Amino acid sequence: MDCRPRLIDYRTGAVLILLAATLLGLPACRRKATFEENYSGALENIKRGKYQLAQIQLRQAYIQSPNNIETRYQLAMVQLKLQEDNSAYSLLREAEEKDHHQSSVSVPIRIELAKLFIAAKMYEQAQQRLIWVLQKEPRNRDALDMLAKALLYMAQPEAAKEQIDMLLAEDPQNLDGRTLDMALHLAA
Repeated sequence: MDCRPRLIDYRTGAVLILLAATLLGLPACRRKATFEENYSGALENIKRGKYQLAQIQLRQAYIQSPNNIETRYQLAMVQLKLQEDNSAYSLLREAEEKDHHQSSVSVPIRIELAKLFIAAKMYEQAQQRLIWVLQKEPRNRDALDMLAKALLYMAQPEAAKEQIDMLLAEDPQNLDGRTLDMALHLAA
């Protein structure tokens, strides 16, 4: 009987087991990214259009710092890009509840929520957020435009006309404002 083939099988098996153990142990040795690394890396990936990778990093940053309003907002924006509107809505609502009007994304949170509410035909909810934005930033063009549309949908043409006039005073070339103004004149 020849023992050589059997010896090669044992050696090959031992090498394979050692290789598998090494490969399994490598991820455990790797240092986990910090909140700052995850967050800044996600922002870079957003700039590059790599939304799925940014989503993974932002989820990790969210786990590492669950009270960070900016992280919630950025994760919601990525989810909107990935057409995960329900998840984005939940994150924006959580961010709005935890935001005490002091974060750098207080206004953008409410603008995005207003967009979602208008899309869902919940115009009163949108109106509340947009009025809040305009109290903070009276010249916010997005808020003026969306509020005019919401008021039109709510059959309040006079109030909508006020918002359109303010929008056009701020930006005379605004196409949405001009279109809404023309529609109001035709309806009258």
